Amino acid sequence: ADVCGPAADVEEGGKERQLLLAAKRRSEETLMRLADELDEAHAAVRRERRRRMDMEVACAKLAHSVAAREQELRELRGEASVAEAGAAKKPAPEPRQAAG
Repeated sequence: ADVCGPAADVEEGGKERQLLLAAKRRSEETLMRLADELDEAHAAVRRERRRRMDMEVACAKLAHSVAAREQELRELRGEASVAEAGAAKKPAPEPRQAAG
């Protein structure tokens, strides 16, 4: 049996091809796993962006509400101030004398 002849070359080439195919398969599996992980990461980023947008909207609504309440307080304080000033200008009622 000739170990160095064409049959040995074919057998060696077949082994090498099998090794290359196995390496290719592992590379493809790794690539698919990484692609899945990347998809999961993108989905997580999208969820976080959506959550942040929702929070920013809620924050803006709260800021608007706070501003409206502050304006309402200013108006009420102004009305109270005017009422106090008006009450201070009115003369005190004179005490009534008992009829006698």
